[in-house]
Amino acid sequence: MDGRRTHGLIVGGSVLCGVTAGVLTNLVTSAWSWGLAVALAVTVVFWVSLEIVRARRESGTAAVSVAQRVRRVAGRVIGMRGDGGGDIRQRIGTVADGGEVIGYDGTGEVEGTEAR
Repeated sequence: MDGRRTHGLIVGGSVLCGVTAGVLTNLVTSAWSWGLAVALAVTVVFWVSLEIVRARRESGTAAVSVAQRVRRVAGRVIGMRGDGGGDIRQRIGTVADGGEVIGYDGTGEVEGTEAR
């Protein structure tokens, strides 16, 4: 299954669990029974597990891919800034005096501005 379809199924299941939990809550509060209470508890546990799965899938950082092709560097070339990782591919022709090539700059600072 592709990622979008799996995500859609998880979101749909979460919505269905929410609706079911709401209906069961109304039924339990209007006419108490152990069967309804157990069904509500099972629905809530299943709903929580779906949300945990969804949160784990969404909290993963998106893969970043940077491809740079430069014939001649006279200043500074930076592939990526920040605290995340990624795939950096740089093809550099020549680097002039004073030129600088940086694949990954983990400082997060940008020249002329303050770090965010």
